[in-house]
Amino acid sequence: NADGRADFAAILKGPSSEGKKPESLLVMYFDSHDNGPHLQTRAPKASCIGCGGAKAPMDEPLGQLSITPEGNLEIIYEGGSREEWSDALSWRWNPKKGDFILMKETYQDLDTLGKEPATFLYMDFSTLRAKLKEGNRKNSCEIPAEFQGNSLSAFEYAEKHITDFNKILNLCRGGIR
Repeated sequence: NADGRADFAAILKGPSSEGKKPESLLVMYFDSHDNGPHLQTRAPKASCIGCGGAKAPMDEPLGQLSITPEGNLEIIYEGGSREEWSDALSWRWNPKKGDFILMKETYQDLDTLGKEPATFLYMDFSTLRAKLKEGNRKNSCEIPAEFQGNSLSAFEYAEKHITDFNKILNLCRGGIR
């Protein structure tokens, strides 16, 4: 949160029970000078277990966390099967909203059989611009305003985000040259 004190993020894995998959929970703690760390953000659907395909850990939460030197929270999701993919999301603390807001996303995939061109999609949600490269074809497109301002506490990676991502990808593909 750029106050000069150490913050930390973690993805926690809940216990599994008979017939139910374990759940994961992303948490962000800020250091309050007087009382030590306190829970700032809970994001119960920002990670998932068993949702990354054959090339992701099946019984572990999907997503690797880091805090960048600029103070952004970065979550990198990786997985796939025939296609290997990586999806890096960058979040910035917004004190007015009391939550992290999605600022940028960088997605790439590669067909391990080489039959489909590699895809690279960069999205900047603050400027509402995206850049797509598939093989040798490139396009820039505008991201609809409805995708701006996503908060981490309400973020659903495996459900809503994948649907939203595909809408933006298809929008950019419509003008590919």
